[in-house]
Amino acid sequence: MRDEEVIAVAKRLFAALGYDGTSLAQIAESAGTDVASVNERFGGKRELYIEVMKRTHTDFQGAMDKVMRQYADADPVTKVHGRLDGLVDFFASHPDNTRLWMHRWLADAADVGDLERMYTQPLIRVIIEDIAATLGLDPNDEKVDLETTVSSFVWCLNGFGTAGLLGEHSEKLDFADPEASRRFRAFLHRMAHHLIGLPGDPP
Repeated sequence: MRDEEVIAVAKRLFAALGYDGTSLAQIAESAGTDVASVNERFGGKRELYIEVMKRTHTDFQGAMDKVMRQYADADPVTKVHGRLDGLVDFFASHPDNTRLWMHRWLADAADVGDLERMYTQPLIRVIIEDIAATLGLDPNDEKVDLETTVSSFVWCLNGFGTAGLLGEHSEKLDFADPEASRRFRAFLHRMAHHLIGLPGDPP
């Protein structure tokens, strides 16, 4: 069993059951190996979890870097909405990433600290400063409050990705449902347009 396969299995289980709810034995069995081999290759469950979260961050960072470059020369309104689309696309295509962070919000892996400081906070700061630079805003202006604005989009994306909308028959309508996904994306564009105070109408 290759390391990449063990990491993929661990990510899937951590996302489904949480770090605290997943045993190393479960990971080893699902990966077709044994606990001793996993310990030898990764050092233990904690180290494996840290590696999963590191790669989760790297995937997101790469996607954001790509969308930043894609709209680098666009006008301010197109730039904001284009990058928002890139953010939505990433969340829609990486549901396990959302579930991993949602577990942490519920105090999962509480003994594995510093991940938010290392990964979440710097990325949020980059997005805040990018919006501020694009629109000529002060990133620390409490009247605009870009920190709360950007964080609210993260909350919305994670919430929709895990809970979605409630359908007519109480079914969950999330990114897997094209119409619900379209409505949610349009809502985020309206939300961004009005909260940040962009000119004209939202796309």
